[in-house]
Amino acid sequence: MSDDGDQAKDETSVVTSGVSAATLRVPKFCRMRTRLWFNSLEAQFVLNKITRDETKFSYVIGQLDEKYMEEVEDIITDPPEQGKYEKLKTELIKRLSDADGTRVRKLIESEEIGDRTPSQFWRHLKNLSGNAVNNEFLMQMWKNRLLEKVQLVLASILNLEPTQLAEVADRAYDISFDRGSISAVTSKPSAEAVNEQIKQLERRMADMASDIRMLKKAMYNRGRSSSRGGSRSRSRGGTRSNGKSREQGDSNQQLEDGKRSGPSVNAASRDGPKAGRIFITDKRSKIVFLIDTGADLCVFPRSRVRGRIPKSRYELFAANGTRIATYGTEVMKLNLSLRREFPWRFVIADIDTPIIGMDFLAHYNLLVDPRNRKLIDANTKLGAFGRLAREDEKTDSVKTIAGDSVFHQLLAKYPDLTRPPVFKRETVKHRV
Repeated sequence: MSDDGDQAKDETSVVTSGVSAATLRVPKFCRMRTRLWFNSLEAQFVLNKITRDETKFSYVIGQLDEKYMEEVEDIITDPPEQGKYEKLKTELIKRLSDADGTRVRKLIESEEIGDRTPSQFWRHLKNLSGNAVNNEFLMQMWKNRLLEKVQLVLASILNLEPTQLAEVADRAYDISFDRGSISAVTSKPSAEAVNEQIKQLERRMADMASDIRMLKKAMYNRGRSSSRGGSRSRSRGGTRSNGKSREQGDSNQQLEDGKRSGPSVNAASRDGPKAGRIFITDKRSKIVFLIDTGADLCVFPRSRVRGRIPKSRYELFAANGTRIATYGTEVMKLNLSLRREFPWRFVIADIDTPIIGMDFLAHYNLLVDPRNRKLIDANTKLGAFGRLAREDEKTDSVKTIAGDSVFHQLLAKYPDLTRPPVFKRETVKHRV
């Protein structure tokens, strides 16, 4: 009686497997996620009550392309008597992982943390590597790209899971690094470099103090002139030339103090000819930027930034003096076809066109050649072609200040005071 029962049970198993074969939804084989593919396939086996080793083995072979079958040809043609499916699964994962390992390692070695947190960067590397790279190698690559201070903290911690270690790195990162500052990897400056920076700062402060004294004197002279009799003031009406009084002209000369003065704010605020601007495409993001020598700084349209961003108190100005609202800054890394990449902090503003301004051009020593529609790297002499801005394109220059008073003249001499902080050449390590 027991023999008859066992036979009936085996027949039921065969029928069940046959029905399951008709309804099984086998996912498409994915080389980059081989282990995940097997997990998904085994879930289908469970749902359809497929337990026979031969059936599982056949399902896997039926889903493999020819190039993947060649990787495990020896197992397909000469499978073991027992555990065929497990043998095929183990070898397929191992052999494809070994083949992908070298390629994935090279890919991971080129990745940098950028503006991610340590935990975000860890998850990025983990997803990128899949199962082709072991955790020990991946963890070492991750640590090597963190700030030096964060690396020192992690070096003193043992026996933590990678996700827990990433959380510790986040806390150390928040303490040792201002996440609102520029996301560049900096090295400790030498004593000589610090002393030189202090000297430069002292010289600039001395220049500003001298200019402020001249400014006060100019304002005092202007106040005395305005307090004189009305008839006397009217008699001097003929001294105006080109819309400026003699007193204002004198104050402009005093601000020079024997040095070559920068362009006046009034002159800089005028919208230059469209022929002096070119459009060029960032190869990384495919975004078209306007290279504008009349713009004081780099700006990026608010409409192209996802999510809600609070409005800031910092304002910019259009060429006609209209105020432009801003929404903080965004660090971008541009590839302008000049064989190097350009990290920069863009101000997010209510504009229509992404603009690269004079702060960027001056910092990287780039020249605009509108005649030949080229952006030229003065350091390497390489050039990237763009296109000229058309007359009908709305490309108003963006200014950090607007006006022509002596106060604006003073601010124009120190443009860094009205711009976001920039990258320092000696401390930035390009990350591609």
